Amino acid sequence: MICEVCGVEHGLDHREGPEGGMRVLVTTHPKSGTNLLIQLTGSPAHIPVGFPVLYEGASVRSGNSRAGGDAITIGDTYKKVESFTGAAFGHVPWTEEMERSARKQKTVVAVLIRDPRDVIVSHYFHVKRTAEAAFNFMLPDGTRLADSPDPIADLIRVAPFVWRKFIPWLSHADLVVRFADLVGDPLSIATKLYNRAGGRVFGVSTPAQMTERINPHKSPTFRKGSTGDWRNHFTSAHVQQFNQAMGDIANRLGYL
Repeated sequence: MICEVCGVEHGLDHREGPEGGMRVLVTTHPKSGTNLLIQLTGSPAHIPVGFPVLYEGASVRSGNSRAGGDAITIGDTYKKVESFTGAAFGHVPWTEEMERSARKQKTVVAVLIRDPRDVIVSHYFHVKRTAEAAFNFMLPDGTRLADSPDPIADLIRVAPFVWRKFIPWLSHADLVVRFADLVGDPLSIATKLYNRAGGRVFGVSTPAQMTERINPHKSPTFRKGSTGDWRNHFTSAHVQQFNQAMGDIANRLGYL
């Protein structure tokens, strides 16, 4: 099944965990390698997050059946975060109420982060390749992102508003997973998750079995899965714009 908002594929056959058992909530900034972590954790449930919750004031294209994410409210997300069993994933922003919802049951919260510059480039190529994607949002002048003369500059302007919704997870999550580590040493990440939550949540007997499920080419949003690709697409003007708009945030994330 494809998420109406972000295009992430999630299984209809996700495993339901026992009531009162350990849970795992994986939250990811959009375009940070979500599908890779989904594969590692094995068909988790999906936490729906409405598009306007992430991109305040942004408008998805109209007249498309996959634009239903506009109707999802932050209240819907709170309820799902509170009630899921087993493992779940989503682009879940941090708020005090969101964390309270997650912690009402025994929950390991893991947050996936990636170099914001690579996130921007991934977002740019995603909408360039998939024009009907919800992330091909409408700019204030009525232009779709993919049709902008400089989509990377537009995404740099948007980036701080979205990242501020995820930054607090760095100090509130139980585990911070960096995309480069997930790609470079997935067994290490699998082991950390396994040791914290147990194999029952992930349906495996060993962390190695978690890594055997990884196949990036099965991801509907896979392009390169590399780090540092932003250097091939950022101009000197983009670098200056990014440093001005995102310098403090990138430094907090450890990428500047």
